[in-house]
Amino acid sequence: GPGLAHVAGYGAPLPALPTPAGVILVDVFASPRIFRLVTAHPGSSVLFVTQIPRDVSLIGRAMFVQGLCSSARGLRLSNALDVIVGR
Repeated sequence: GPGLAHVAGYGAPLPALPTPAGVILVDVFASPRIFRLVTAHPGSSVLFVTQIPRDVSLIGRAMFVQGLCSSARGLRLSNALDVIVGR
């Protein structure tokens, strides 16, 4: 069913932490959150589109990204991605 889709990037990965929603793979507890995007979803895939700021200090910056979807059936975590900006 419909709900909210979240995607966020953090400054560090996390060793696999199992939860009822899936496995947390990014350090949401101690590392800085670099970005977060949220949008409604109709119960199917959504596309997140955003611009990266024109800031040369971001080139080579590593971040660790994971998604979370909510619906009437509960929460579900996605796989995670390791991202390096500009590479």
